[in-house]
Amino acid sequence: MAVVLDVGRVERMGRVRQAVEKAECVVNVDHHRSNGRFGDVVIVDTNASSTGEILYRFMKEAGFKIDRLDATYVFVAVLTDTGRFSYDNTKPQTLRVAAELLEYGVNLRDVMNGLYRSCSKEQMALQARALASLETNRDGTVAWIVLRWRDFEETGANPDDTQEFPEIPRSLRGVKVGLYIRELRDGRVKVSLRSNCGMDLNRFAMAYGGGGHRAAAGITFSGMSLEETRRFVVGEIEAWLRKGGYVRPRRM
Repeated sequence: MAVVLDVGRVERMGRVRQAVEKAECVVNVDHHRSNGRFGDVVIVDTNASSTGEILYRFMKEAGFKIDRLDATYVFVAVLTDTGRFSYDNTKPQTLRVAAELLEYGVNLRDVMNGLYRSCSKEQMALQARALASLETNRDGTVAWIVLRWRDFEETGANPDDTQEFPEIPRSLRGVKVGLYIRELRDGRVKVSLRSNCGMDLNRFAMAYGGGGHRAAAGITFSGMSLEETRRFVVGEIEAWLRKGGYVRPRRM
């Protein structure tokens, strides 16, 4: 049996895809609207803030004995997928779940220190390069940062340590859409999109094989250079914003 958590599409499983496809039974648990409903058992709740919230409800209803460690893992899942309870997917029920998890003994200070206040020197060096690359379009509504693969090699930073980097361009005053664009080891380009204006980035990303949430989504491009990808995505986002709403993007 394979249990797949928080993955909307089979092609986004990466290295574990082959193992999942060989499993006799696949359980798909997710909250993304872009979920492809793959698997033998499909549990997808698009109203949930996170897969962590779905798991917590399941654990309670199934009568699992939840200890502090279990609660901590689930709390981290909810915390990170709601942007520290700042994204639009944070609802009253989300905060109730978080409060209940804290009652199991979750140490909030330790969680916050571990996730957000323990950067390595390598990560700080990479963040400095990201900040130095910050640019905007002419009217300041779209901002982006760009990292090449050599930036990771030269700083010794781990790509997994950049989950907060999309917030850098989005936090710039006046920006409606922020982009974190990075080159992968194999030459593909990953674009993480964040919105401040309520437009549906998930639908935008799905047109290119990506997906995610309304205000936070991701796309991986192949066959284009880093600069070509940047120009293409910025141009499409600008066209989208000019029309004041969702416009189905042109397929490449």
